Amino acid sequence: VDTRTIYIMPKLNPDGSDYYLHNPDGMRSSVRPHDSDGDGAFDEDPPNDLDGDGYILQMRVRDETGPMKTSTDDPRLMVRAEAGERGEWRTYSEGIDGDGDGRFNEDGVGGLDINRNWPGQWQQEYIQGGAGPYPLSEPETRAVAEFLLSHPNVTGLINHHMAGNFVYRPPTALHFDPVTGDEQPMAPSDLAVFEFFGSKYTELINGQRVVPVFGRGGPPRYGAIWGVMIGWAYDHYGIFSWVPEMGSYAPLCDYDEDGNASDVERLRWNDTEMDGKIFVDWKPFNHPQLGEVEIGGWVSKVYDPDRGTYTNVMTTPGPIFEEFLEEHSAWNNWMASMSPLVRVTEVTSTPGESGYMKITAQVRNQGYLPTNVTEQAIRNRTAKTVKVSISLEGAELAFGEETVDIGHLAGNRALPETVEWMIRSTGRGAPNVVVTAVSEKGGTHSRTLSR
Repeated sequence: VDTRTIYIMPKLNPDGSDYYLHNPDGMRSSVRPHDSDGDGAFDEDPPNDLDGDGYILQMRVRDETGPMKTSTDDPRLMVRAEAGERGEWRTYSEGIDGDGDGRFNEDGVGGLDINRNWPGQWQQEYIQGGAGPYPLSEPETRAVAEFLLSHPNVTGLINHHMAGNFVYRPPTALHFDPVTGDEQPMAPSDLAVFEFFGSKYTELINGQRVVPVFGRGGPPRYGAIWGVMIGWAYDHYGIFSWVPEMGSYAPLCDYDEDGNASDVERLRWNDTEMDGKIFVDWKPFNHPQLGEVEIGGWVSKVYDPDRGTYTNVMTTPGPIFEEFLEEHSAWNNWMASMSPLVRVTEVTSTPGESGYMKITAQVRNQGYLPTNVTEQAIRNRTAKTVKVSISLEGAELAFGEETVDIGHLAGNRALPETVEWMIRSTGRGAPNVVVTAVSEKGGTHSRTLSR
């Protein structure tokens, strides 16, 4: 029987999620007050729905020195003015300058980024914004870490996000030997698994790409980010970890199929298929601080009056997003099936003289991944070896240890490990012999001596 289990934690940040679903402004943090602009006040300059339409949009002000100009493709759109070219617009987020510092909406609700609050190469706020005062300072991150540390059988982690149509994987930053200072590259065996699992992602999910958060050469990669969940999950916890960016936006409106959804294509999608829900035409508004402005632009999340909640436009309900979820579920289940699975495949006996008997057990990892899961887990000494023990009734152990450490077991391409004991019968009938293998990641399995 396959005993693999998938733990589903639907809301790692329940307070932040509920705020996002029920309010027009956006956030990617917890709701705990935070001084995002460094002025000593907390959450004092949030976005404001000035025109009362239920959305936080953009404001644009006519300004020849501004960085934006009207697009020649569609007058509703703006594009960046070229160097030396006269501008036409200066843009702001919808709201007022609540604290009088000349900036708009720079200190909204919350601001601590709980995906920068993990111990894996955590950095202080001046390096990594939103990191919090110390690693796992937030109850949300600490609760997840405590869950994982109390469930050492977990063999992989998938932290679903919402954007971009690709999947992130570690490394999240370069690593260095703490003694020598030399750069420590990822173990080749771990890199091979990341590439193998990533190729399956590309196969199952419409050719989407795999992006190492930090790396050198190869496909497009991003700069270092610090204190992220998947970095900690691989570096410290020792498992393969991923961030699928699950946005259905680009496939829906990439009309020329070049892999990129341009603003013109997005506007076409808005006009022809979304009934104008994701773009609001510009309307004049008398701003108390800026004077005459126009409010409009892209809607980042759509309000559903039936549910009374907002849904990010990246996760627009419909058959395409449902297919997207099915494809990701297939990938998740496939990776779970690659987990180590330790089994005692055979227990046999060889009779000897004077009631002695040799017991031979075959123990094998029938899963794809080794029982240590990653080489990183061996490096950081978190990987537990496999233990095999013998239990006797009507006999006593004559030679060998009751529990034998057989080390880490390679995946199902390797031969089984053989463990032997010598026992002596203490009764008249045949003894009862049970062999049990215990693996932290590969499970516990027992087999009784075949007679």
